[in-house]
Amino acid sequence: MNNDKIFKALIWREFIEGKRLLLMIIFPAICIMFVPFISIYSIFNSLTDIEITTNNTINSLKSFYAVNQMFFIALMIIPFISISFFARMFVERNEKTIAVLMAMQIKPQTLWKAKVFMASCFSGAVYIVCCVIYIAGINVGFGVSMNFSIRDALGVFVVSPIVGFTLAVFIALLHWVVKNSELITILAMAISVCGIWSLSSKLQNMVITFPVIAIVLLVSIAVFLICVKIVSKIPNEYTANL
Repeated sequence: MNNDKIFKALIWREFIEGKRLLLMIIFPAICIMFVPFISIYSIFNSLTDIEITTNNTINSLKSFYAVNQMFFIALMIIPFISISFFARMFVERNEKTIAVLMAMQIKPQTLWKAKVFMASCFSGAVYIVCCVIYIAGINVGFGVSMNFSIRDALGVFVVSPIVGFTLAVFIALLHWVVKNSELITILAMAISVCGIWSLSSKLQNMVITFPVIAIVLLVSIAVFLICVKIVSKIPNEYTANL
């Protein structure tokens, strides 16, 4: 069996596991996504205390703040869904699944890349669903039609997800190389939660241009390639018997 067929088989295996896992994590993911709604509620309440002369100005401010809150969603949802996938590595080691697959001459980096690929696909799909729920909820619940500038669209739908996927790749590496999977899950969640506020605020204030997108994308690719290199250098015996 060539490498392409092996990778496709691993992708299919991860997809089946992902469908089972998705039923357990979709509801918590949507609940986490309501954090921006809570922020929006407090912001919109504060706007009523400001003396503004025209409804157009109020609506523009509401749209501005509603769009800015969307920077939180990718940084919350994508790492959260990915952590749920990568935590299965601990179970697979206990069940000797990883050891058996590597005994069949499947490279560790191929296993790792298959997990990262499917975690990215599922977390990206959940992210899109959460964005749709958020935009519809803002419109129905607060009567605000969100207006995206080019800068907003690039930040919310390109830069922020890339940053989220980069965090997920780093978390995947930690789960692969560190023995205490539960500790890594807790640590990764803490880093994600603490980092959300600083990262999202920086993205909200960043002047997003195509060179910025290129730099963010190149950094993300570099992180991925470095992680693959690290995974390939770890002895199979160490990985299988963590």
